Amino acid sequence: MLLKSILLATSIQSLILIYGFFNPSLKIFFDSIIFFGANFSSENLYRALGLSSSSGAALSLVQSLGVGVGLIYLGDKKTKNKSIVVILIIICIISTIFIGRTGLLLSLLFLGTYMYYTVSLKKIMIYLLFTFLFVFSSLTLSKVFTSQLNSIEGFSSEYFVNWLSDAFVVKDNKTVNALLYKQNIPELTLKLFFLGTGTIAINGINTSGHDSGFIQTYYSIGLIFTFIFYFSFIYYIVRKFSYSLGLIKTTLLCVIILGLEFKEPLLFKYVEGFFIMTILFLFKKNKRNEVIY
Repeated sequence: MLLKSILLATSIQSLILIYGFFNPSLKIFFDSIIFFGANFSSENLYRALGLSSSSGAALSLVQSLGVGVGLIYLGDKKTKNKSIVVILIIICIISTIFIGRTGLLLSLLFLGTYMYYTVSLKKIMIYLLFTFLFVFSSLTLSKVFTSQLNSIEGFSSEYFVNWLSDAFVVKDNKTVNALLYKQNIPELTLKLFFLGTGTIAINGINTSGHDSGFIQTYYSIGLIFTFIFYFSFIYYIVRKFSYSLGLIKTTLLCVIILGLEFKEPLLFKYVEGFFIMTILFLFKKNKRNEVIY
């Protein structure tokens, strides 16, 4: 029931995000009633805003976790109306296109993992059919979308497509280069080593000046407590859930979490942490090897 509720919630927000992307007036309305704790406001034509106070990559992560939850729910033998679940998952994936590339990549990773563990000839044919329909519909609707987007004053479809495609560039990726070379890491002082500054953002502005979750955490609580924080979290996951997931899956999960943290604060955002821990506890097995729901 909880998985169903999470999928439904993220799907509803997905529809709002997609509609708001094509209608800037809705983003302006949201901006007037919701405080967005991020660098993107309604003035940014290339980022959708929803009912969440997060935006950009942080919001895309929330939506991608909805995709992961949907795939888990889809894989449950007790799930009914799976075609509807598939549609909701697709809507969530599409929404990440208009929010942030991080969520899109994570959604595709979830999808690939799901296919790896559920592969069969019948399902391969179904996936190929869905892929064909998706590509065909995308090509058919692309001209309509392009026309609609170009009608928005100041919007460039070419820029948006180039920005989106950059997510799939492995060599000289602009985002990775920006994190490694163009964003300054706060100088290590005695205060930052032991205590930190106690702040991450003020009035929605990132006080550390760096996008990475590691850097923001280090700037906030100090280098020593940053190490303790991440080590304790990973240790807890391995100790608590490796029996349920298996050591390989647990290790992979930890690598993904730390990899995402390199790009964006994940664990300090209560929504993402709530998603992750809720799903882990839902599928925790007891000593009788039974799944606890």
